[in-house]
Amino acid sequence: MKLKSICKTIVVCPLILVITPAYAQLSRPTFLDGEAQVNGFGIQTTKLSSTPSASTAIGIAQVETLRGNGSRAGYTLTHGGILAETVRVSVGAHTLRRNEDYFIDTASGEIGFTEAIRSTESIRVAYRYVAGQDANRSSLGMSGLSLNFGGSMLNFGMGVSQGAGGLNFSTYGLQMNSKVGQSGGLTGLMYYSSPNASSKNVLGATQANNGPVVKRDLSAAKSDHLITQGLNVSSGKAAFRANFQDIGQSFNGFGAMKAQQAKNADVMAQIANMEKEKGIQRLGFGTTFGDVKKASLGLNWDKIHDKSGDIVKTGIGYQSKLLNFSMNEQTVSSKFARFADLREADKAQLGKEQGVKRNDILLGFNPSKDGMFAFGHNVVGDKTGSLSRESSSLTGKNYQLSMSNSKVGTGFAHLTALSDAEKTAMAFDIHKQFNPKAAVAEVTPKDKEQIALEAGLS
Repeated sequence: MKLKSICKTIVVCPLILVITPAYAQLSRPTFLDGEAQVNGFGIQTTKLSSTPSASTAIGIAQVETLRGNGSRAGYTLTHGGILAETVRVSVGAHTLRRNEDYFIDTASGEIGFTEAIRSTESIRVAYRYVAGQDANRSSLGMSGLSLNFGGSMLNFGMGVSQGAGGLNFSTYGLQMNSKVGQSGGLTGLMYYSSPNASSKNVLGATQANNGPVVKRDLSAAKSDHLITQGLNVSSGKAAFRANFQDIGQSFNGFGAMKAQQAKNADVMAQIANMEKEKGIQRLGFGTTFGDVKKASLGLNWDKIHDKSGDIVKTGIGYQSKLLNFSMNEQTVSSKFARFADLREADKAQLGKEQGVKRNDILLGFNPSKDGMFAFGHNVVGDKTGSLSRESSSLTGKNYQLSMSNSKVGTGFAHLTALSDAEKTAMAFDIHKQFNPKAAVAEVTPKDKEQIALEAGLS
């Protein structure tokens, strides 16, 4: 193969344009990440980090073989953070010269040639890389640009990081943050990850490690997505919220996202939660009407879905000085399996209630300053039976009346799965039957253990 001796390299740095409505003036473009500097044209750019030389770092030896794709570009090594002086490249029996026959971006591991490499030819590359810099395959972190349209911010980004099966994945997408009304907002993430070209590279053993040929799990080379959206809107005495999440089971872009947000602890915590919820979908709506100090009505519906089942919560509530009312329902599918990966604080309790449905109704009436009537109806059931509880009380200035009733089906299998608060409430009801002036503090652990033995009683 005859190679040309001249190589022209053009480096194009992405810019961030910030557009404001006032007189259509352009603000200084800014990069999302990196050390900023302003060039002679007044444009703010990012200083690229350099890979250390072989004199300052020994690095880890690696040899890999790439198949030609019929073009000069589109070749990516398995690792970034490469030590430039250690790179050796050959095509067939021909040894190539750097910056004459080929050029390489040592930070990202991208390699190109001055002549197209035929699909029947193989490229052998030997090099050393620095593991610490290899974690971030993009020389700009997760690089991109940001657009600001009078309160609506769009951040576009892309990057390369290691994911499942020891493969590299390219991640690209956008982040949106838009102001809605005086106090509302619309936020969203939409990212896609796909196997990097290096996934097809064949890794070989080196004299440095004397190890076997490295094999990677190519079954993990799948493209997938991450989509989240959140909306909060308020107008006068009304408010509305909506949220959506769909994280593909094979999404492998979290490494690139973490590299971009490494200095933001709150965002890093959110990314950690999303990483645990790969393969989980969320959808929710909620609205409130009225003044919480006078009278208000609220509605909520939320659903969590994995590939096997759902957790669904619904609720309606009304609150005023005279009347309080709420009705809530929760259903945990018997097939839902991802409890340990949920971000909810009560995920352990949800796991205990697999296959359980709850219905709760509470009513409070306050006709006078000293008078109050309260009623509660609770049902917890599964396919084997149910537990139902009813309680009512009437309180006046000089009197107090209360009544409670509980019934447990003979075959109800989830008595032991009740929350500690529910067991305490049931045990307290029994105490009050014998002592109307009993206090909750009198309930003992043995009293709560006894609740689990009351199947078939009322």
